[in-house]
This record gives sequence, structure tokens and C-alpha cells, in this order.
Amino acid sequence: MLKPWMSVRGVVASLAFLSVLGCGPSLEEAPESGQAVGRVDSALSLCGESCPSGYYPSISTYQASCGGTSSNWLTRCEVVKGSSLSVCGASCPSGYFASINTYDTSCGGAFANSRTRCQVITGAPFSTCGESCPSGYYPSSNLYNDSCAGAFANRQTRCQVVTGSSLRVCGTSCPSGYYPSSNAYNYSCGGAFADRRSQCQVVTGSNLTTCGTSCPSGYSASGSGYRAACGDAFGNTATTCRRL
Repeated sequence: MLKPWMSVRGVVASLAFLSVLGCGPSLEEAPESGQAVGRVDSALSLCGESCPSGYYPSISTYQASCGGTSSNWLTRCEVVKGSSLSVCGASCPSGYFASINTYDTSCGGAFANSRTRCQVITGAPFSTCGESCPSGYYPSSNLYNDSCAGAFANRQTRCQVVTGSSLRVCGTSCPSGYYPSSNAYNYSCGGAFADRRSQCQVVTGSNLTTCGTSCPSGYSASGSGYRAACGDAFGNTATTCRRL
């Protein structure tokens, strides 16, 4: 608390004088490894190649003053907010998806000159770089796209909202609450999905027939047999399941 004989102007002037003499905090010190420069709610500059929670890396360049364990890299960290982010590397913050990945030398070091455009997930279908969808979505296609370079290996996946009684899903795995009723070749499900697409039905009723030999939770197998519609991914086998 300020004494009656002290003023805000006097305190500021005293601090400035001490700084000049070298007795106060320096305003020009280079950040140490992991040390932030700037307000907590604004952009930060950190020695090293990572950002704290709530921030994302926008630039990473060589900086001689960032020696030692941080490998001479200085990273600019921006606050995660807004509908679109330009992120160094191939990872988007939680709640965002990667729409584009390009080569950019301002993202050096561990980011391997890779920059990703990250868009906020709004609840609508979207196309993301890579071969996976976030929780609540399923992959409906996976195709080559040269705008998804670098770590994404030029693969782009269409992600649809999990809703309805029937879904056409790339691969052999259905979302929780669904089971595969058929599986067939489909070239639009490339990459890690190996050109396979499953018809996924919502789990309901006292009896159902699923591809493979495993029944959904709450059901038990009453018999298995040949079913061509299940394809070679399931060994052309289907299982009849009864509710427990």
C-alpha cells in the first residue's frame, strides 16, 4: 500500500532509475528456455519449440540467445481463439481440424517447415487433412489432395456427423452404438481405409445380424455363417446376435 507521502508517479520514476543503475528488473533480457515474454492473455515468445496450454505456435525461428537445452529456437505463441488459426506443425488445438498443410520456412526446428491451417469445428460436416475424424464424426471418404502435404501424406478425409439409423463409413469400424451389416470395396475410401466401406446400422431390436464374429454390447451370439455381403474384410462371415 502506498504511504501518504508516496505517489504513483514517484514510484514509477524510482523503478526506472533503479533499472538504469542495474538494480531493478531489466526490460531487455532474452527469455530463458520455457520462459514467457508478454502478458498471460497475449502472444508470447518462448525459447524452445513448444507452447503452453491455451496457446499455439505461429512462428519458430533460429535465435542465438536461446541456447542450451532449447536448441537455439525461439517460438512465437498465440492465444487459441477465433475461427481460423495458422499453426506451425501438423497438429491443431482441441476443437479445430486441419484444412490445409503447406511448406513454410518460418516454422523451423521440430516443426520441419510445416504450417497447418486449422479451422474451428462447428458441428457441420467438414474435410480434414489426415485419416481420422474427431469424436462425434465418422469418415465417409478418404482421397488424395495435394493441399494436405507433409505429415498428412496428401490424404484428406470427409467427416460426417454421427446421426441417423444408417451410416456409410470408410473402413471396417462403426461408431459406438452401430454395427456393420455389410462391407465392400470402394475406391473413395483410400489410404489407411484400404478401399473398404462398411454399412453401419444403429444397434436396436431383440435380434440383429452383424458382419464378423463379435456382437455389440448387450447382445450374445446365437450362430455364425457365410455372408458374401460382409466381404473378405470380415472373412465373408456374419453372426446373429440376440439381446441379453
